[in-house]
Amino acid sequence: MRTLLCFLLLSGTVFAEKLLHIPEDAITIDQVFELPGDRQTLHLPPIEADKRNFVLFPVHNSTDRDIEFEKIGTSCGCTTALPQSRIIKAGEKSSFVVILNRGRGDLNSLLTVHVKNQPETKISLNTQVLERFSTSDVLEFGDSLVVRDNFDKEKEPVEVSCPEFTAKLSSQQPGKFVYRLDFDDSFGKRPEQVVLVTLKRGNHEVRQTLVVRNSKALAIKPTILMFSERDGRMVTRCMFSGDHKLVKPIVDTGTIKVGTADARIKGLKKSSRISIVELSISLEQFSKLGDVAELTVGDQSFGQVSIGE
Repeated sequence: MRTLLCFLLLSGTVFAEKLLHIPEDAITIDQVFELPGDRQTLHLPPIEADKRNFVLFPVHNSTDRDIEFEKIGTSCGCTTALPQSRIIKAGEKSSFVVILNRGRGDLNSLLTVHVKNQPETKISLNTQVLERFSTSDVLEFGDSLVVRDNFDKEKEPVEVSCPEFTAKLSSQQPGKFVYRLDFDDSFGKRPEQVVLVTLKRGNHEVRQTLVVRNSKALAIKPTILMFSERDGRMVTRCMFSGDHKLVKPIVDTGTIKVGTADARIKGLKKSSRISIVELSISLEQFSKLGDVAELTVGDQSFGQVSIGE
């Protein structure tokens, strides 16, 4: 992030100095604008809707005298323009900071640069304002991913990338793209995970977090296991959410790892979505457990649980 000292101008007088923090994604323009000069036009790349979009573009004093800004007028309330320098010496360059913030659609704004004892200069700004790409916040494992983009003039699909899955476009409608997902092999073992999805089209890119739930995986509920002593062992009950057919093979093995301890497991109650089991650990192994332990069977992890008495 960069910081620029800019000047707020009001009624021909310098009103205040302002330190502006310029974000890394600020748009930098190569075109140099002559001051004073004939009417000039700036075509900007698409910007994001309902966000402060910063544009930095250079200006050049083409006269043999120093010029002093009086004010920079804008034709639209969504546009703010600030000069980096109050005075530009003869033949030297400086820059403007323009801040654009409006809803989606076409943006056409006119800057009128008033310089003391010089003709005014008009600069037209033209761009398209795009809404952020959006997806559902929660995705069920195996579902398709729907990306919405309400900017109807763009027909090119959005590129979707994520380390946990590959996405292939399966259907397209105006402002709506549906992707078929192929998940990484290890993903299906996890009941829920937050993934980072990158959505990109041309230079417009956003990153969005997405919760993916796998109803075919097992989850531990509750996450606090309250043990009590019984017959010389520490015993607790634990609830699995998920298909009972997935719990049965674990119960059949008779053991499950609780941290470093080998716990005996016994099935008590079951339904189509919930299984309650009993876990018991020897007093010696229980004494070596910390406050938190991971539940595992082979290479399958059910996450960490808190251990209580």
